[in-house]
Amino acid sequence: MSARGRSEALNPRAPRAGRPATRLARIVRGIAGSLVVLLAACASAPPAPEWQSNAKAALDRAVAAHLGGDTRVANAEFDLARRELARTGRGDLVALAELTRCAVRVASLDVGPCEGFERLRLDATPAERAYADYLLNRAQPGDVALLPEQTGGVLKHCRAVVLPNEEGGR
Repeated sequence: MSARGRSEALNPRAPRAGRPATRLARIVRGIAGSLVVLLAACASAPPAPEWQSNAKAALDRAVAAHLGGDTRVANAEFDLARRELARTGRGDLVALAELTRCAVRVASLDVGPCEGFERLRLDATPAERAYADYLLNRAQPGDVALLPEQTGGVLKHCRAVVLPNEEGGR
């Protein structure tokens, strides 16, 4: 067995050549992209503040490291991103970063409580709270409209299959 084969056998989270990205990993990238959009300034505007570029770069490195199986680097980079965002005094940005961290963990099948996000839940938007509940398998029927289209569609389908509708059918 080659060194790479042994590495993949020991670390099931290690990326494999030709392995398609999971739907949740694509959603995580979408959330990270949303954070980029929130943090990015228009091209015609003055350069973005240093905290924005630092936070975005650190968050991107944290996501890549976590999905690559390097939790030590992921945690260090995420802590840097969080510190940069906290400097702004905007709890909503920190909450979105914590939600990104939670989504990345779920995408890598490291499911557990999203303690960082929960501490900032009140600073988050209703859509971010709905997405956090979705990640933790606590989504409610009213959350579907607040979720990204791909996620809401999955939730609608799962609820239709598992739970009877109001008329008593499936």
